[in-house]
Amino acid sequence: MALNLRTIVLVGALAVCVGVYVRYDHLRREAIEMPRADQALLGIRSTGRQFAEMVKFGLRQSVDGWTSACVKQPGNGRVSPYLGKLYLEQIARTAEFIDNAEAAGAFSSVLRRSTDTVAQLRALRDWLHAEAASDQAWSCANSGMLDKLQRLKEIYAVHAECLGRLTQAEAMDVVQRRIPSLDDCTGALHALPLPDHAAAAPASTPAATSGHERVVSWTRSEPGDEVLELAAERGRARFLLSPDGSRVAWVVGRQGKQYVVLDGEVGPAFDTVRTGVGGNVLYGGPGGPVFSANSRHFAYEGERDGKWFVVIDGEPGEGWDAIGQLVLAQTGGRWAYSALRDHHWRAIVDGTHTDYPSVSPRFTFSADASRLAWVTNDDGGFAVVVDGKRSAPYRAIVLGPGFSPDGRRVGYIARSRERLVAVVDGREMPAYDGPVTWGVVFSPDSQRFAYVAWRNRRMVAVVDGVEGREYDKITTPTFSADSRRWLYAASSGGRWVVVVDGHESRPYDAILAPGPAFSPDGHHFGYGAKDAWQTRVVIDDRDEPAFDNIVQGSPVWSADSAHVGYVASRGGRGFAVLDGTASSAYEHVSGNVSFSPDSARWAWVVGQEDGWHVVVNGREGPPYEGVLGPGAVWSPDSRHVACVVKKGGQEVVVEDGAEHRAYHDIDEASLRWSPDSAHLAYAAWDGGWTLVVDRVETGARFAAFAKGSAPRFTAGGRVQIVAQPSPGDFARVEVELPSAAAAPADVAGAR
Repeated sequence: MALNLRTIVLVGALAVCVGVYVRYDHLRREAIEMPRADQALLGIRSTGRQFAEMVKFGLRQSVDGWTSACVKQPGNGRVSPYLGKLYLEQIARTAEFIDNAEAAGAFSSVLRRSTDTVAQLRALRDWLHAEAASDQAWSCANSGMLDKLQRLKEIYAVHAECLGRLTQAEAMDVVQRRIPSLDDCTGALHALPLPDHAAAAPASTPAATSGHERVVSWTRSEPGDEVLELAAERGRARFLLSPDGSRVAWVVGRQGKQYVVLDGEVGPAFDTVRTGVGGNVLYGGPGGPVFSANSRHFAYEGERDGKWFVVIDGEPGEGWDAIGQLVLAQTGGRWAYSALRDHHWRAIVDGTHTDYPSVSPRFTFSADASRLAWVTNDDGGFAVVVDGKRSAPYRAIVLGPGFSPDGRRVGYIARSRERLVAVVDGREMPAYDGPVTWGVVFSPDSQRFAYVAWRNRRMVAVVDGVEGREYDKITTPTFSADSRRWLYAASSGGRWVVVVDGHESRPYDAILAPGPAFSPDGHHFGYGAKDAWQTRVVIDDRDEPAFDNIVQGSPVWSADSAHVGYVASRGGRGFAVLDGTASSAYEHVSGNVSFSPDSARWAWVVGQEDGWHVVVNGREGPPYEGVLGPGAVWSPDSRHVACVVKKGGQEVVVEDGAEHRAYHDIDEASLRWSPDSAHLAYAAWDGGWTLVVDRVETGARFAAFAKGSAPRFTAGGRVQIVAQPSPGDFARVEVELPSAAAAPADVAGAR
């Protein structure tokens, strides 16, 4: 029995030792595995964060960048390659994260139970490596690119969400195999197959296509042609669009010569065509080809064999040593330019030489093109020539000349001896130390005039020859629409007042841009003012409620002047104020108040927790992800309203509360009503740009619509727009309206 007891003790001791050893070995193994588990967790978490960052920033940037460079600005050769390189770098980086996670043992440890998830990650990793190596991965020519990016964004989002479940996991969970399977989460990827690398164009299934459309090609390109850049209002452009959006011109380099192409017709060959870009500008020049304001006439300058020519409506004039300023009248088909020959400048008016040997480059036509004025200089000094008659000489013509709206009166600022005078209809006003930059201002009925001058280092406004008070600063005087009243803002001692018909308002710390203005009927006036850290709108010298901020451009008047509105904020909340009454508080209010043409309806755009709404006459529309562009676009008869919204990542036109079909992109600035309010047209993109008229798409798709072009309703019952079938090529797209009488007047769709 003693032996048995001894055996039992020995066996028990041995068991304890074995248990201790097993526990020690288990702890030793855990100690060894813990750093590996940490590394594996770090790899999987980093991969999950990369997916989340790509969804939030990287792929979103790629989608916006491709849309901007390849849809909205096709042919921008500088932007697209850079964005493509950035996209491929981001794709390769994501594949590297997955490789690193697998190398750290994440697939065999953290994702031990997630066999399907591992398979999905490996398939994506292989796709990403192939995508990064593909020369067709990023291309403006592949209209399916946007669908590929959107699909990839969805796949990334699923991986980000599933791997995000492991955010709170610890290394001990990995070692002790407590990490659950993610296959239930990543199972959603089976419905999201990886896209093709070439991003072929998707099959387009529009709701309806027009059977009454015509595409007039203006393309006259030849192999090796180079489309030259032109000076534009904002930067540079490859083409020039007429003011009404119906015509287009561009300059092409071809076999050592340069040509101007107007509506597809190629002009005469020149060695150089003045484009207004870089060194291709002469002092006083227009900066390249130019349309008249009514879009009916077109002119440019070209050089051949050392001589410069002005080409008017396709007809070259005589050759000169140099050409200065070229001006087309707004109407009437008249033109003028300064030209150099035998070291003498002269004015050429409608192709006829004048008697003045030297001209400074400053030509001005009256609004009806019946009169012309310019500045000349000879041994007697500077003078203004009006309709061929020379004024008295001055030391300099500082500002002007300028015509009144009816063209019957002319005014300018001249230097006489050491002082400056305003000259109106040839009569000199009293002399001052100097004028400010805007010269003589005429009233709408042309019967009154005003200007601002310096005296004793202070400013004084002169209205109809009568001086006002002296101030430190004075803004441009403004007349009411009926020409009976006038106003301006002025400051003295750091405080600002508004002077209306000679009467001062109370002083404020500042008058907000754009300054005081009359209502359309001229019976009221309003402006934004700042005083003691608060801003307010002032109507007819009556202070409206104080706010923290007021939207620039406030207040806004209705067409009949019966209503006034504006948008303001207080305490981080937005308000729309109509006729002095503030709306409910919103998280955001975008833009400003908009009135219908008949002044009976009004609208604004607000942001709430559930999304963005268009509010019409106080009633909120449904929520959307965003409301684009100007918000409400009213029909001419005020019975209809339309807007462009974002919904489900796409863009939709909403017409009187009813949604049109969704597109990848809609040019919100193109939204146009016909003059009779019976038709609605806009430009939309879905695998190519299309013109949509009354929900019906053109069958043809285009690389772009010309920047600045918008649907234009014609007298012939059609709607037109200028399109680019491919970068550098142009065409006019025409769609016949259901009724030829639908559009009785020609309406320019200029933006």
